[in-house]
Amino acid sequence: ETSAWLYNYGTLPNEALTVMGARWDVDCSTGASSASYTRVGLSLLVGLGSHAPRCPHDLRREEWAHYAPGLNLDAAAYKRGHFAFYFDLRPFVASQSAYSLLVTLFVCVALGSASLLFSQDADKLVLHPLETMMSKVESIRRNPLTAMNMEEAAFKAEEIKKTRDRNSRHTLLRSFLAMAPCTRRRTSKEPMETRLLEKTIIKLGSLLAVGFGEAGTSIIAHNMRGIDSACVHAMVEGTKINCVKG
Repeated sequence: ETSAWLYNYGTLPNEALTVMGARWDVDCSTGASSASYTRVGLSLLVGLGSHAPRCPHDLRREEWAHYAPGLNLDAAAYKRGHFAFYFDLRPFVASQSAYSLLVTLFVCVALGSASLLFSQDADKLVLHPLETMMSKVESIRRNPLTAMNMEEAAFKAEEIKKTRDRNSRHTLLRSFLAMAPCTRRRTSKEPMETRLLEKTIIKLGSLLAVGFGEAGTSIIAHNMRGIDSACVHAMVEGTKINCVKG
């Protein structure tokens, strides 16, 4: 009784019992190993749908599994005849394919999001400051007097930012959060090197405009007009400036 209980896996459906009671005359010898074995049997999947296979090799290799009872038979007896069972794995293959598609989709979304975040940081920290510096250098090259206006605008923007930060610190909510012992206080961030370089360029342009004056800015603009020009030639054709001394 114990051995019978170990091998008791339930009962077969009535449809399967009806099919098994018919003749086992389906020839499935076609295949890669047809020269070695002759496969004759039946399919329990016939009648269950339009895509029910009659033989295992009607499916792809990953869609079926082969099981044979492990009997103590020699090679000759095994070749004469033995039982073999083939199971349809198409539902499991379909589920595995769906999971693989979901994993691929997740990887694509993760890589795309990471690349977008990386490009956004690169644009914010590198490309945009460089483009701003190039535009300001181009403006200073065309007219050195614009450097003074840039410096004044940058000074106003910095003062407005300081005032806004000073007013935001005195709000009721921030004062309450500052008294909390678990709140981490925000430390002042140092300016980036690109920002410092931009301020240096504006400062040099303003010093150049102040040093040469309005009369000398035309000479500077004329010498800086060429793209490949890296030096200043003072011996250029001058212009007449009318002024009033007091």
